[in-house]
Amino acid sequence: MSQRAADYKSKLELNQPRLLQYLIEKNSEFADNILTMAREVEPILSEGIHQTFKKYTLHNIEHSIRIIESMYDLIPDVTKISDLDIALLIYSALLHDIGMFVSEEEIINIQNGHCFSSEINYHAVLKKFNDDHAQAIQDYIRRIHAKRSADFVRNKLMNYLSLPSQPASNFSEEVALICESHTQDSSWLKNKLKRHGEKGEYSFNTQFCAVLLRLSDILDIDSQRTPPKLFELIQPTGNSSEEWRQHFVIENRDKIKTDERTGQKSIVLYGHCSDSSIHRKILGYIDWINNEIQSANSITSQMNDKYKLLIQFPVENNIQPQGYTLSDLRLSIDYKAISNLLMGEKIYGDRILGLRELIQNAIDACKVRGEIEAGRREYGEDEYNPSIRVILDAAKKQVSIKDNGTGMSMEILKKYFLNIGVSYYQSDDFSLRNFNYKPIGNFGIGFLACFMLSDDLVIKTRHYQNFTRYDLEMTKDSPFICLNEVEDLSFEGTEVILNYDHFMNEFSFNITKVRDFLQQFFLTDDYKLNLIVRSNENEIYTIENSLKNNVIVGKEKIIINLSNYLVDVEGFIELELSKSLHYSYLNDLSYAGVPYYYDGNSLIKIDDEESFDLSLLCHDHTVRYLNIPIISNGFTDDYDKIFDVLDSRDETISKLTDFDDLEWITIFIDKEIPDSSINVGIVSEDSYIISDNLHYSDLRNLGQAFGYPTKVYKLQTNIFLEKNNTIYFPFSHKDEIYSYGNRIRKVYIRNIFVKDFSYHFMTQLSKVKVTNFMINVLNKNIVPDISRNTLSTETGILLNHAINKVIYLWVLENFKLPHIEKELLTEFIDTFYTKDNPLIKMK
Repeated sequence: MSQRAADYKSKLELNQPRLLQYLIEKNSEFADNILTMAREVEPILSEGIHQTFKKYTLHNIEHSIRIIESMYDLIPDVTKISDLDIALLIYSALLHDIGMFVSEEEIINIQNGHCFSSEINYHAVLKKFNDDHAQAIQDYIRRIHAKRSADFVRNKLMNYLSLPSQPASNFSEEVALICESHTQDSSWLKNKLKRHGEKGEYSFNTQFCAVLLRLSDILDIDSQRTPPKLFELIQPTGNSSEEWRQHFVIENRDKIKTDERTGQKSIVLYGHCSDSSIHRKILGYIDWINNEIQSANSITSQMNDKYKLLIQFPVENNIQPQGYTLSDLRLSIDYKAISNLLMGEKIYGDRILGLRELIQNAIDACKVRGEIEAGRREYGEDEYNPSIRVILDAAKKQVSIKDNGTGMSMEILKKYFLNIGVSYYQSDDFSLRNFNYKPIGNFGIGFLACFMLSDDLVIKTRHYQNFTRYDLEMTKDSPFICLNEVEDLSFEGTEVILNYDHFMNEFSFNITKVRDFLQQFFLTDDYKLNLIVRSNENEIYTIENSLKNNVIVGKEKIIINLSNYLVDVEGFIELELSKSLHYSYLNDLSYAGVPYYYDGNSLIKIDDEESFDLSLLCHDHTVRYLNIPIISNGFTDDYDKIFDVLDSRDETISKLTDFDDLEWITIFIDKEIPDSSINVGIVSEDSYIISDNLHYSDLRNLGQAFGYPTKVYKLQTNIFLEKNNTIYFPFSHKDEIYSYGNRIRKVYIRNIFVKDFSYHFMTQLSKVKVTNFMINVLNKNIVPDISRNTLSTETGILLNHAINKVIYLWVLENFKLPHIEKELLTEFIDTFYTKDNPLIKMK
């Protein structure tokens, strides 16, 4: 005991709560030790915590005293529980928030990455708060403070927590677990804590103590204090932390009432509120209290009578609005209508894609668990082997999709899986753990995919850290769920069981179609995927679809390994590449007929195409030219005959252009001539080809028959011209979709085939052709749209840009180009691929 603890009286002693008074009056052996503990920890609670949490509500010893008083009111009969039960309650009330104290040394260690053992990653929290260390430290500690409290008890207070009459009997672990429980879910409480234990002459119930701590903690809400949950809901900033208290006041200190006739407890709140937005938040907080009441009643209902809590549900809410009216109306959702809207062809396009969704969920669970297991695996332990099985069992009339991934706890089931539109993978519970793997499931509607394949289903799941397996039975048109809890350590992960006939009907009762679907939609490089057909002779099909197995390496093949250039992108691109990328002369361009140049005044025949100055034509990397068929006197009879039948000048000229011996001219247009002056289409005696200058009559000198119209076809080609007009690269313009033919052309996001993704050549050199590619994107920046059939618009552009740029970076680095070509290609990349792209590795 410190000297300070021996020299003064704590506020707990000066303002003794009734539970402590009861122990003192009984001369309980625990009383003196409790007073000693209070003296020891009061400075930490009343001063130490406030140093870090200056804007937070007080977690001082007065808060602990109010909790102890509420505990007294909630206990059915204090005379029937043991002194050790009471001591556990008082100690947990004193110590449950002590983990919010953090020293300057700890803060420095946390900021440097040497942080408290936690699944939450500090740097992920820091990113959430835009690199504000003060806010990040507060949020980080708040999230893990219950576990810190437990460790504080174990590491620093163990010697204070023994039976005075039997010092070898220590109960520090029980106090630690009760403290930790106040931020955990009910399943954790039931798994980690016991209903019955004995030490010395005392029996005790740590589950009961944990239930009282949780409920008493959230009931400490009045003008003296704002509980953390309410603080989180309202999220005040700056002085608003004080301001909003003026809008909302709980006026009664005594919130727990007892019916003298029945002995039933009830929670009653009185107060007023002058801000409707705050009032709505308060109603959400009251809902949370109601959930705790239900949980407390449920957990203690299985206990001995002396521990049973019979608290009236719901809270009696007497908070009066001032200056506004608050109705009892609430938004409601028609489960059947919403589920029908979010499933099937309306989003996914094809009901069989429900199988893709289920296996995608399994892949996510396996990948996350694999990362967890790799981080904690010790030398000599078995390596985790992720496995997914699709089991077709006609005899049992069921289809199972089973994985050995993370599984789900009751908290995850309630908060996320069964909460339509709320994604676990988008929550702080997941994102602040800062996993490298980014799950593809983002929208919180994945389980509805089950109903695309079956009208009824069973889900079995056990979280890898828990002992309890949860079995849920559901049907398509009902929101009601049957739940069963089973202790089952032999089961791990999640199994989804569907109706066999419903499932196989979507696949035309064709097992080969199921197998082909699995082969098409999933990469299996780092997990095992099996299709098992149960029958007299079980058949097992191993789905093997690997990036490396699809690369065909040969002497003529040019293969780009994308992982060398892109961040968290695997796969390859296969190219066909000419020995030279450049052209030098006008006649390298593809055009029809005798070439002419129009300079704005005169039509000049180009006699020497190799010496022609291309810079006269090239503007904004574009060369424009007109192709014109010459209807000479030798074709006038053909023209007349065709026109008599078709009675259309346009169709007649189109027919004549099929004649092999028809002459053409090509007019290259000076770069200064605006597009608006060029007339495209049919031209005749009174028509200008280029307004106010180049006339139809100018074609007479080139053989055009008088009185017969012809047609002007305007074309353009893109060239990237070297500054000295020595060489140029021809290229295709932006957003041209590549025609794949029968090549491999697959893009996967986190091992899932994105069937409708379109790879665009944003700017493609004519002599560089992509013949084949297969890509698996793991990068967090790339996400699919809600259908999973394609990418969101923004990320689709990002991926296309990255792939295109990598092609030319590879050519620049690996292909033997003349110096002048290298310079021009560098300029080409800098011109068309200037955008920063987070997918491309910095070199």
